[in-house]
Amino acid sequence: MFEKIVAELTKQQVGIEGQKILFNNPDYIPVPFNKKYFQPIKNQNSNTKTFFVDGGNASIIEGSNFCAQLIRLCIVGYLGDKRVFFEKKEFFALITTKIEDGKTRFVAQSFDDSFQPFSIDSYDSTIKKGQEQASINTVADMLRRFAEIDYATRNIEKVNGGLLVLDGSLKPTFNGEKEKIVKLHQKAKEQNTQLVGFCKTNTLFTDSGRSASFILSQEPSAWYYHPTAKINAKIEENPIIFFSRLHKKSNYIFKIETFSQNIESIANTLAINSSDPAFLGYPYGLVFVDKLARVTNRQKELYKTSILAKAKEQKSIIEQLERSTNAHNILDSIG
Repeated sequence: MFEKIVAELTKQQVGIEGQKILFNNPDYIPVPFNKKYFQPIKNQNSNTKTFFVDGGNASIIEGSNFCAQLIRLCIVGYLGDKRVFFEKKEFFALITTKIEDGKTRFVAQSFDDSFQPFSIDSYDSTIKKGQEQASINTVADMLRRFAEIDYATRNIEKVNGGLLVLDGSLKPTFNGEKEKIVKLHQKAKEQNTQLVGFCKTNTLFTDSGRSASFILSQEPSAWYYHPTAKINAKIEENPIIFFSRLHKKSNYIFKIETFSQNIESIANTLAINSSDPAFLGYPYGLVFVDKLARVTNRQKELYKTSILAKAKEQKSIIEQLERSTNAHNILDSIG
């Protein structure tokens, strides 16, 4: 059985490589593959300021109709390959449900000024799961993403003329995200700052159905590959997409997005920050902010204990509400 699985997987990766990358977006007109589009990374010393932003979140207490979340944000700045700044911020958010005109909406609020309260239809096309309404945790992911973008916007003046790198795509996923990205992009332009979206994973294919990253990975050494598509829309709304191997010994090809035309400068600057042996070819700034923003299970339990301790006579009500969603956790603990 295992031999058959390996044979089938291998068969899927041999044969016709394809002529272009498919973007499944009419605004992106694929440019046919051409070896001349591989450009070498130049390992030069640079004093460019590069800032990285990421966020983490964890559900502290949740039931089917509520979710108390901890959102943690982090920014780190480098001058060349030297870390010169970092900051961390965290806040609590509560997501609940309400019925409005017979429809279920999720309502998110903070207990300080971290974000403006908002609500969203549980069947909104950007969050729902298939034909079913979204889970309340999906709104938590949406909230974290919005918080990351807002946090980057508030800190844009620190970057002033350098690179600001977000973990993830610059293409909006959630309803309301586009407006936040456009605002961040505008602020970046005012500060002469280049905005970059660094994608850890991608699912782009060639027109033969093969992985675009796998096809490009056959090219050795460190490089960036551009252009991949002609953008048939306003540049403010659709980022340029290029690929890069940021270290010659790395096995990873990453998709990178930007609104800037300075692709060579961006690739070379990211490469300077991508030589740590812990993860060759991946910017260490993103490793650092991911580590700081991550919420551990121990931290979740400490916060949960603190909340339940304050609940007093309401504790049993909260625990009963939790039981609508935590059966899987009980089974996992048994196994």
